[in-house]
Amino acid sequence: MSEQTLIKEYPGIISEVQTEIKKLENEVRVLNKLYVILDVLHNVTIQEIVEKHAISQGTAYNWINEWNEG
Repeated sequence: MSEQTLIKEYPGIISEVQTEIKKLENEVRVLNKLYVILDVLHNVTIQEIVEKHAISQGTAYNWINEWNEG
């Protein structure tokens, strides 16, 4: 019984997949920051934001400062 090929491989496929993963990781990071900003705009306390998003207070304030700086 032969093994079935699940993904058609070609030269550079691993690098291509890794590049796509990196792009999405960056987009997720931006999305998380925007969720924090949205919570701030909805008057959610920093403590609630920290707990909700599993980030430190320093990270929350850094993201808020980044937003304020444009």
